[in-house]
Amino acid sequence: MNCAKELARGSLSVLFLSIVLKAVSVVGDDASVPASNKTVKVAAIQAATRVGLISYNRKLLASLIVKAAKNGAKIVVTPECALQGYMDVGGDVVWAANAVSEDNELPVEKGAATLKDPSIKYFQGLAKKLKIYICLGFIEKALESREKGATEGASSAAEKGARDEKNDAKNAAKVWKYYNAQILIAPNGKIIAHHRKWNLWPPGDGGWASQGKLEPQVVDTEYGRIGLMICFDLHVLTPILAKQKADIVLFSVGWLGPNEENWFHNVFPRDYVKPYGFSLVLANWSAEELAEPWPGAGYSSVYDGTGKVLAKAKGVKGSEIVYAEIKAHPIPFGKNDSSPK
Repeated sequence: MNCAKELARGSLSVLFLSIVLKAVSVVGDDASVPASNKTVKVAAIQAATRVGLISYNRKLLASLIVKAAKNGAKIVVTPECALQGYMDVGGDVVWAANAVSEDNELPVEKGAATLKDPSIKYFQGLAKKLKIYICLGFIEKALESREKGATEGASSAAEKGARDEKNDAKNAAKVWKYYNAQILIAPNGKIIAHHRKWNLWPPGDGGWASQGKLEPQVVDTEYGRIGLMICFDLHVLTPILAKQKADIVLFSVGWLGPNEENWFHNVFPRDYVKPYGFSLVLANWSAEELAEPWPGAGYSSVYDGTGKVLAKAKGVKGSEIVYAEIKAHPIPFGKNDSSPK
């Protein structure tokens, strides 16, 4: 009798083990699909934003992002300073930290946004609603201390109290600083990467932006390691992002310069993409439909790790979306925390 019970238990154990092994086998087969067979659809938003018109720009960008998501894009990239507009090339209007002329300078303090600004929250909500990644270019402001805090080693309580009071006064002396910035918003609505432009371009942001000093931004996602870069950063950041093993680089651009076709489709991918092996999504600004385009407008593109142009914008005026399927590099389950929750 006991032998029969033990035999039955043994049979059940074998059956259970067999089911578990089959389940593991199915998961393993799926996970073992070569990474080269996995792709993700990306979208470069080429937008004709208007400098200083934040409400207009927010609506324009949102409409393009929603359209991209409906067409299957999982990662969407906007141009440099897209939320506030980088500058008005045709009208010769720029942002300035100390604006002196309302005709051609806009006070950056009135346009810049903190990370808690309603416009930033809006795009966080949009990413969560659409369940996509949004890379947003914007002008950031941050209240920062002029000096760092406390002095150590007071010899008495009274002396320490006096020093603490003095340090409190120092820490209260803060100043607004402005940055040419990017954030990457995950499908759960959280900001998972935050980049401030390292390499400023004097005609565009040299008159208002502080140099970014945040560490290079590369984060793990279900599509691979994603890095951030803004325009003129390409001269310093590309080898660093490659060293940090970025699989995909999201590149927000406000380009100004001649020989656009040769630059965007030959020189740039040859010198700044192919040597490093990452895919790259380049989202550039463009002129409005009725405006005269400037050298450097348009040409938003998507490149694979060999530098091949997978997709490119059709024009240099008006807004459009550039789509492409790029190679994904899935991070093993449990290794990333950016997926929707």
